[in-house]
Amino acid sequence: MKINKKSQYIIMIVIIISFFSALVALYNIYVDKFYKQDMEFELDNISISYKYKVEKYFNFLKSIESIVLLQYENLGDSYEESPEIQNFLSYLFEGSQNLINISFAPNGIQKFVVPVPQENVVKNHNLFEDTRPWVIKDIKNAMESEKPIVSNPYELRQGGFGIVLRKSVFYGEKFLGLANIVIDFSDFADLLLNTNKNYHFILGHNGEFIYGNSEGHNPAKMMFKSISIKDNEFEIYVCDDMYRQKNIFFRFIFYILVILSAVTLILYITKSYFFNIELNKKVSLRTQKLREKAEELEAAYEEIYASEEELRYFNEEIELKNSDLKKRIEERETLIKEINHRVKNNLQLINSLISLQEFYMDKLDKKSILENIKRRIYSLSFVYEKFYKSESIEKLNVKNFIEDEINYLINSTGKNPSGIKTAFDISEIYMNLEILIPLSLVINEIISNSLIHGIPYEGIISCMLHVKENKIIFILGDNGKGLPDDFDILKSDSLGIQIINSMISQMNGKLNIKNSDGLYYEIKFDYNE
Repeated sequence: MKINKKSQYIIMIVIIISFFSALVALYNIYVDKFYKQDMEFELDNISISYKYKVEKYFNFLKSIESIVLLQYENLGDSYEESPEIQNFLSYLFEGSQNLINISFAPNGIQKFVVPVPQENVVKNHNLFEDTRPWVIKDIKNAMESEKPIVSNPYELRQGGFGIVLRKSVFYGEKFLGLANIVIDFSDFADLLLNTNKNYHFILGHNGEFIYGNSEGHNPAKMMFKSISIKDNEFEIYVCDDMYRQKNIFFRFIFYILVILSAVTLILYITKSYFFNIELNKKVSLRTQKLREKAEELEAAYEEIYASEEELRYFNEEIELKNSDLKKRIEERETLIKEINHRVKNNLQLINSLISLQEFYMDKLDKKSILENIKRRIYSLSFVYEKFYKSESIEKLNVKNFIEDEINYLINSTGKNPSGIKTAFDISEIYMNLEILIPLSLVINEIISNSLIHGIPYEGIISCMLHVKENKIIFILGDNGKGLPDDFDILKSDSLGIQIINSMISQMNGKLNIKNSDGLYYEIKFDYNE
């Protein structure tokens, strides 16, 4: 049967509509995939930036704690009148971005505040008498944990919208005060959440919006990235109204084209129904001929099948290699992000060490100061060098790390190291970067003191590390002349001793000195596998 021109036109229309429907559908899929990938990338960048902008100020809290402890050891209870604390706060505040103020509150009363406020809402304010429930809760957490804590954004007494970082400072069991850093949340959040003109971002906490333009949005239906900062969970949500409008528009066009195509096809099928009988007869004759051809093709197909099996084998090998390559690329991207984050934190720690060294400028010559700074920076770089050469970026073999660092320090003194012997008794365990950085600085200070004062020319350096009842017991020292009987190491104004105490505090450890048959430092801290 010959198809008339009208039927030909209808078929052509159906084909054209179907073709354009397919194009719209494919383009919509491409746009949807592109925007989602782009939003995920932006979420990763914003999340890393937000976490870093908050966490970098935790090192400021540790620096404030160190200067307060130092002033208390030197002045006793008169530390509350020390101008050095105010000067140090001014030093930290100068050049810092997004900060409203930095303060230290002896016994809870904010006597040291930078910049010096014109109003009285901050200066001499007693934090323990604050009636705001969220402030009371933050102070309670800081007192109980003795670790830095971060608040949710809230409206401040002096005006503005801010995040408050706090840390309680104790000397032994004696409470000295609260270190506080107030971040201008509005300034850096607006900059952070509006870095991309195509999207806008909303900050959330525990599944609820807390900052940003959230009108008309449901957090349960939005793409987000979770951030954990000192046991406080935040979320960064991404919103793109333009993308949603494009998506709805293309879906509308697609549905219209599909409906038109279906209606046209139904009309054509209805019209051509009466011609099916004659067509079926012709189809039957052609089917017989095709069956004969099919038998001929079957033989050829068997030959092709054998070739396809071989091709399928090669395809599987290629897919396995592609999967392995993709995994390596993802690991490399994760490693790069982790390295950037750790290097930034490391630079901040170096800045804090140099800041502490400034208080001892009058006691050492310039060469000694530079050598001390060089040693301490090496200890930090030594940790990262070991991590980069290891198979894991999370943990490192402590035995190899400690032995290599001690041997390097002995051989780098410039003296004849043949008279210095070592005795190691170290268990095969693994530790993460957060513990190894302060531990490396402690080892550096102890070994340097041994080689300068304890056994400058000959003697034995002993090191022992074991795990007992989920506690690390670490002993390091020498069999030299030890300390004088009237020397109190806890009251020493040596920068090395201050660094040792500060690093042990950062590890949540305890220090015990054994001054018998030499000088040995015993440190105990928690072991987390």
